[in-house]
Amino acid sequence: MKQKDLELLLAQPEILDAELKKWHRIARPKQLPPPLPWRVWFLRPGRGWGKTKTLVEWSHDMAEENPGSAGFLAGRTMPDAKQTFLHHPRSGLLMTQRPNNPITTVETRGLVRWKNGSWARFFSSEEPDSARGPEHDWGAADEVATWSAVRDFAGNTLWMNLLFGLRGGKAPRMAVATTPRRNNEIVHSLIEQAKDPANGVIMVTGSMHENAANLPESFIRDLVQRYEGTQIGRQELDGEYLEDISGALVTRAMIDDHRVARAPLLRRITVGVDPSGGADEQGIVVAGVSEQRHLYVLEDASGIFTPDGWGKRAVGRYHQWQANRLVAEKNFGGDMVQHLIRSIDQDVVIKMVTASRGKHIRFEPVAALYEQGRVHHVGSGAHFKKLEDEVTAFTRDAYEGKGSPNRADALVWAISDLVIKKGLSAHDLYGEQGLFGTVASATHT
Repeated sequence: MKQKDLELLLAQPEILDAELKKWHRIARPKQLPPPLPWRVWFLRPGRGWGKTKTLVEWSHDMAEENPGSAGFLAGRTMPDAKQTFLHHPRSGLLMTQRPNNPITTVETRGLVRWKNGSWARFFSSEEPDSARGPEHDWGAADEVATWSAVRDFAGNTLWMNLLFGLRGGKAPRMAVATTPRRNNEIVHSLIEQAKDPANGVIMVTGSMHENAANLPESFIRDLVQRYEGTQIGRQELDGEYLEDISGALVTRAMIDDHRVARAPLLRRITVGVDPSGGADEQGIVVAGVSEQRHLYVLEDASGIFTPDGWGKRAVGRYHQWQANRLVAEKNFGGDMVQHLIRSIDQDVVIKMVTASRGKHIRFEPVAALYEQGRVHHVGSGAHFKKLEDEVTAFTRDAYEGKGSPNRADALVWAISDLVIKKGLSAHDLYGEQGLFGTVASATHT
């Protein structure tokens, strides 16, 4: 900066203040667009992350950097679009004016004009036909996961028409922001496209906590108390895209609807163990059963450990929860699993089971218990994140998740042992024609 320019700023405090607060000086790195080339900058964070501020400031940038350019500002409804982009009390275009390129006109027909000749038109997802034809150099779209699926006379949605019209200038591009929702067509498509840079979609994710310095403590505290650890919290606060698999035996809603803060007095507690045969995780899950025959998932202690490491972890949980039994699958390692547990503690009550049927078939009776509302995850879902991802990935035909469901397998062994104790015979669940496989042994030294 030249000396005379600095002297001018120092002589005009209001201009200096605006310069010091310039967006690019205070924005977090994720709130600034990535280097070109890209066509869609997809912001998929949780609530309170600063999506609105980012979209609005980026719109100012586009208008300022491209004099005379044409843009669009789109929302679920017309009032939503105008409130978000224009009139937002803290982050709207009118509240974040750029001294060197202010907004000069706001037309009643839905146009915003900047001093340098750039302009932007408002669009609503409820009126997709309005976006047929207009050509834009840039655009911003807010909360696309909530957009109406209304189609125009040619069958196009607003989203499709905006993409078709994004063809002006040398590098037409758009910024899109939304808190993700399950099974949303636009969100799902963008996530898939972002997997390959050649598609021109750059995705940014983030949590509400990243913007904690700019949020009231009471706001954060209230949302955390209400939703942290739940599926809704993972979606709304952390910006995760939680898509229920088609045909899933257990849905995320089933888990959340029956989640409890603490377990009642339990009649029996079992530690289920699924030792992996390679580099996969070792499943270690603790569950208990109440007098009312409800099952309570107490802890998921799974992870990747050495043989001695997972053995000590399983035995440690056995003593910590004062469990009645430790149930382990013997497919990998056979007698080695039992020998390992015995070498750590000879007094642990062990039952070895052999899995003789497919994982998804073994999971079906456990899924029935979830469906009946008899399985309760105890405490915040943050403690069961990976386990719940596996549990909700089973269909009647297969396991649709990634990798091997070692955590879910450990859950199956623990719950099946507790169910047997409540009146079902071992043959019913493990016999030659049973659901779970075959009981190998139950020993107590």
